Amino acid sequence: MKLIFLLLFTPTLSFACLHADQNRIFPIGQSKLGLHVLEVYQTRSDGDYGAVWKCEGFHKIYNPRHEVIQSDTLQSFGFVAETNYLKVIQMLFLKAHKMAKASRSLSLLNPKSLYFCNYVQDNAEAKLTFDTINEKVFVQLKSGKKHEIINIKNVRGLASNFLLFTNPDQHIAENLISKLAPALRVNSVRKFKMGERLLTIVHLGMGQIFSDAYGEYSKPKPFLSKQPLGNIFEALFFEDVLHHGSGFDFMIWE
Repeated sequence: MKLIFLLLFTPTLSFACLHADQNRIFPIGQSKLGLHVLEVYQTRSDGDYGAVWKCEGFHKIYNPRHEVIQSDTLQSFGFVAETNYLKVIQMLFLKAHKMAKASRSLSLLNPKSLYFCNYVQDNAEAKLTFDTINEKVFVQLKSGKKHEIINIKNVRGLASNFLLFTNPDQHIAENLISKLAPALRVNSVRKFKMGERLLTIVHLGMGQIFSDAYGEYSKPKPFLSKQPLGNIFEALFFEDVLHHGSGFDFMIWE
């Protein structure tokens, strides 16, 4: 099978065909302390019978500036078959919710929509823009307002891998945003309501896809999930990841 580079480079180095890294956020609710979430650090690799995942779950509380003000380790899982991935996420989510309930002011979010953009850079839900002079990356939503992806410069997070991979000796290398611009893509956009406020979570990533036997590969087709989101406990899902890919979630309050 011929390998086609959909994106121009990959920050994750591995010899495993299915290797990928993701940082996923599943929001729970808001309290006086901040936004409570289940956050999962996960790695995909080749198993004897297909893709397997290693997942490490945390209950975290974020402030509006995307800063972690509390982090509690939940549980780690190794070599989870991809068919059992969602069960693991559901288990971790229940543990994170139980911990979040310790804050008596907790109000659960109301999930509204899940839009799969399938690694399209520009679409109706989220558009990426780049300021290569000032080394900044923005997500522009339907409202028209641009939101800087500030966690891409958080050296402790997976998002910073996109800046580190060409020069691991520097935390923030120069002129890398211009290299990042052609490669970074949007894969999903989730929306949640909290009173009159809207929380949007955009998943960003890069990697490789495979062509068919004729050297052709299908063009990404964004679509709205037909699966009803119901309540916050049902707003959990499995998201496709590119080969040798890396991805992270970015949260926006409006």
